[in-house]
Amino acid sequence: MTEALAVAAPWMSLTSLLNPTLEMAREAISRAFASQSELLVVHVTGHGVVAQNTGSLLVPLADTNEDPTSLLNVGELLPQAAQASSGSTVILIVDTAFAGSAIPQVPQKLEHWFVLAASDARGMAFDKPSLTAVLAQLFRGGVASCPYPMVTAADLAKEAREILLKVHGGRQHVTWSGVQGASTLALAYNNWRDD
Repeated sequence: MTEALAVAAPWMSLTSLLNPTLEMAREAISRAFASQSELLVVHVTGHGVVAQNTGSLLVPLADTNEDPTSLLNVGELLPQAAQASSGSTVILIVDTAFAGSAIPQVPQKLEHWFVLAASDARGMAFDKPSLTAVLAQLFRGGVASCPYPMVTAADLAKEAREILLKVHGGRQHVTWSGVQGASTLALAYNNWRDD
């Protein structure tokens, strides 16, 4: 995903964490939100579990143990962004099981947000290909159904959903939600070529 974004959106400053600890993940997220960038894209992939008491999506990290507070609470990311960078547009891409749990029921103070989830709140996410692989493919090769030189988060969400529906059928239900401004924001070059 990082390599694909570097080509499709070369203006983005990218930070990748592979198998981070909770402290590393929190630090990187806090730095990104504190940057006051116009657009922040946060991509979370891994195994998803839902907290029984809150319904929040949790993702285990390198140092996760039996304590539930040792997991990354993906449900807290949009509220955290609202406190730190309310003027930014935040696009949250969640490629885990139960990813739809990361979509807030009531939008937070954050004015511009968009969540693209690999599954609904009760669904599984599959690999071969995963949502991450499909998005990387779309960043590299473009979106044929988009007639514009730039693609939006909504363009990517719709195309990824179609691809994964064809491959995984009804077993995986890609979903998304957000506010209009975030949905239509130009996110990357549309690298589609009709050769």
